[in-house]
Formats: sequence, C-alpha cells, structure tokens
Amino acid sequence: MIPSRVADLVFSAMLAVLGGYICLGAYGLGYLANDAPGPGFFPLWVGLAILGLSIASVTRSLRGILAPPDIPVVDALYVLFASGLTLGFIALSYVIGMLGAAFLLMLGIGLLFGTREPRFIIALVVLACAMTAGLHLLFDRLLGVPALV
Repeated sequence: MIPSRVADLVFSAMLAVLGGYICLGAYGLGYLANDAPGPGFFPLWVGLAILGLSIASVTRSLRGILAPPDIPVVDALYVLFASGLTLGFIALSYVIGMLGAAFLLMLGIGLLFGTREPRFIIALVVLACAMTAGLHLLFDRLLGVPALV
C-alpha cells in the first residue's frame, strides 16, 4: 500500500511545478495584443489555476484534511503504465502521426483496463477505428489541421 498522503503531496507538488512552468511560458507569449487577449492570456489563467489548486491540495494534505484511503501498489502500477502509454503516444505522434498514435493509445488503454475477452477486444478495435476516423474528419477535413503528421 502506498500512503495516500505521500502520493497526494508528491503529485500536488509536481502539478504546482507544472502550473508555474505554464505561467512562465504564458508570460513570454504576451498577455494582451492590440487591446485583445494575446496568445498567453488563456495559458496564464490555466497555469494560475493549476498552481493555486495544487497549493491548496498540498495544504490540505499537510493538515490531514479528508485523507483518502491508502493506494494499493497494483493501482499505482496501472497509473504508471497508463502514463507510459501516454508518453508513448506523444513520442509516436512525431514518427507515425497523431492519428496512428491515438489509435495505438486507445488500444493500449483499453487492453490495460479492460477485460481480455474476445468480444471486448473486437469492440475495442472497432471503437478505436471509429474514433480515429472521427478524429480524421474533425481535424483534417473540418478544421483543416493536418493530423497525420
């Protein structure tokens, strides 16, 4: 078992660092442009929200308020594997394109958390294909954003 307080503190601290990084990046983009919100407007507010909520979570954990039950190691491993699949998606997006990487991510997440029954696997492949086709229609056809590369 992993103490939930430790996991909460570590994860909240990592999110606080991410929120600060987003704020710094947004600051460099510019808050306003021609009396309108600039490219850094939205990222700044998102970064501030992540930073503020992370600090609140750290404070709550340190004070021992609403401590959730401890986390089984198996559950933590599932989270780590899912995070690894997400990192693999990001890396593969540069090699095989976003659509192919998204298809593989959907299969990986489905196989990680789903059953191993043939009926489930068939449904998973069909849904992953349908979702990939939907992403292609949305990004490539409707929005004009090439998603294959």
